[in-house]
Amino acid sequence: MVSTNSATPKQLWECINKILHRRPAPSLPTHASIKLLCNSFSSHFKDKISVIQSTFTGHTPHTVHADFPQRNFQLASFEPATTTEVRKIIMSPPSKSCDLDPIPTILLKACLDVLIKPITNIVNASLCYGFFPDDFKCAHVNPLLKKPTLPKEELNSYRPISNLSFNSKILEKVVANRLRSHIYKNGLSNVSQSAYKQFHSTETALLKVHNDINLNIDNGKVTALTLLDISAAFDTIDHNILITRLSTW
Repeated sequence: MVSTNSATPKQLWECINKILHRRPAPSLPTHASIKLLCNSFSSHFKDKISVIQSTFTGHTPHTVHADFPQRNFQLASFEPATTTEVRKIIMSPPSKSCDLDPIPTILLKACLDVLIKPITNIVNASLCYGFFPDDFKCAHVNPLLKKPTLPKEELNSYRPISNLSFNSKILEKVVANRLRSHIYKNGLSNVSQSAYKQFHSTETALLKVHNDINLNIDNGKVTALTLLDISAAFDTIDHNILITRLSTW
């Protein structure tokens, strides 16, 4: 098992944790009813984001980094997906299912010859009309204890894990493929970015930082490294700023 998964760090660690039985049993706070517990978690997770957003001092003017390449290549429409592309996307990930899925993913894959055309048609209808189905926006949220050592009775010890339907992930990946292709084709990717880029990872980010520090030391300069961990970074993204960045960059 270790040898088979040695090329992929994520799968390798999952394999090691499985062999050593490191995965702890799910834990939840003491509760009188599951409904009350769900409501408590829902309020806690929403209030956490509201509190963080309330600390923002306001939006700074939208600026562009001086070293960022300015291009005038617009992505006005998405290319339709083919059944071959959709089939590859469906068959690539593990057969994990969400409680919101109408049928288990393993059954969908087994019946894919029959279902591939309807699924592709749904994807292309979304791409054509620029509409993301409301059902695809629903997620099954699980509270997961951040660390085994944290007190399980405190809601702040948990983080929300959103599990989307399999069909929504198919549509997301089709759109992501087109965005990624547009970015690479027109040289819109920041050279210093390592996340969400092919052939890049935390390893390339560390190599870049390490190399910069060594170069400064060789040149007799003093280097200060500041590390920032933004709380609920994805949950607090301002959608208006995101849309502006996508439309103007």
